[in-house]
Amino acid sequence: MGAQMKSIEEEWMVQFGHVAPLGYVCRVEFLDRWLRIHSLPESKRYPDNEGEMGELLLRHNEVATHVLGLHGECIMVTGRGVLSPGVIESAPWPDHSQSMERMPGLGYQADEDCLIEFHGKRFIWEPGKFDSLIRDVAEESDGNILFFSPSMGTIYCPYDGGADLILAHPELVPPLKERWASWLSALESGL
Repeated sequence: MGAQMKSIEEEWMVQFGHVAPLGYVCRVEFLDRWLRIHSLPESKRYPDNEGEMGELLLRHNEVATHVLGLHGECIMVTGRGVLSPGVIESAPWPDHSQSMERMPGLGYQADEDCLIEFHGKRFIWEPGKFDSLIRDVAEESDGNILFFSPSMGTIYCPYDGGADLILAHPELVPPLKERWASWLSALESGL
């Protein structure tokens, strides 16, 4: 009989412990392994045309492929806000949890009225396969999404201006800062 496959939550916890799978939380917790790239030249936040969207997709696919591995198994994790009992919800939260595995031990208290719950699903990373999702994140119609590689111990987390990357080891950061120098922030903080 073969070994039983770990749950997605167990896979996350092997690499990242009880840290919530949110880009801004991982950036703080794994600062020595963190690198941020910007989606567009001169740190422009949003694309205005298809040419700029093409540049954005090129950058995201390149860094994600480097971090997750070409044809590597990865897990996409989404976060969904759940309001505390008694709080009236003004608009429905988008639901990414359909056909995804729940990660009940990793809830994150975003504020006193909202808990973020996480769900994950296994995929094989291929450049271009997630372009629609990356576009949605870039245009702020989607959020709280990240991909991680259980075998590499790495994270790719797109946001509406770039991507946060968590590498396996701190010594991997300087070569990528050099490789993608024109894609990085001019700020000392790297933000």
